[in-house]
Amino acid sequence: MKITTLAPLSALALVFAVGCKTTTPAQIDDQKDATEASTDADPDAKTTAAPDTPQSQPVLEPCDPEDEPCRVERAGAYKVGWLAEGVPVATVLEKLGEPDSKEERIEEGASGDIYEVWTWESAGVSADMLAADMTAPVTAVRYFTVRAPFDGKTPKGVGIGSTEEEVRAAYDGTFDPHFTRAGESLVAGSVYGGIFFRIEDGKVTTIFIGAGAE
Repeated sequence: MKITTLAPLSALALVFAVGCKTTTPAQIDDQKDATEASTDADPDAKTTAAPDTPQSQPVLEPCDPEDEPCRVERAGAYKVGWLAEGVPVATVLEKLGEPDSKEERIEEGASGDIYEVWTWESAGVSADMLAADMTAPVTAVRYFTVRAPFDGKTPKGVGIGSTEEEVRAAYDGTFDPHFTRAGESLVAGSVYGGIFFRIEDGKVTTIFIGAGAE
């Protein structure tokens, strides 16, 4: 009878150990330390967030010089600081107090508006104050003019003392071609309703908001 001799258990164990790669606890710790060191050296290694990309602003075509609606729209809000057309009389009195003078109330034939002119000399403000009729109390600002020392600015950053160059840069493409005079008066929007910058010695001395030259 043929007898088959089995390899000793120790030999089989040796073959298994050579054929299979094992990882010891010490090696696991070494790999963990290497990974943490790599992450510390490069904080963005874990996740890289996509940078915020600002949305591009649309480029507007310049207004045709004769396109009055375009010029009026591009001129922006018709206000200087807190003062604007339609501001209630209560707000005006809160900001400026009682006016130094009030002119006689009139009714404008072309528009039918009824108003009286109030002036605050020390504040550098003069305003047409609207009323419902010839005897009713005034209700709100119609048109207005500001001068020094009024320190408010238009939404485009122009105020008393701004240079003519600053006005032209801020309101480029909005000037009424028929009523703008270099070195004298710049009319943004329309002479029938716009922002009038009076220029003296290269700087803004008064700003009028309303219809018609001051």
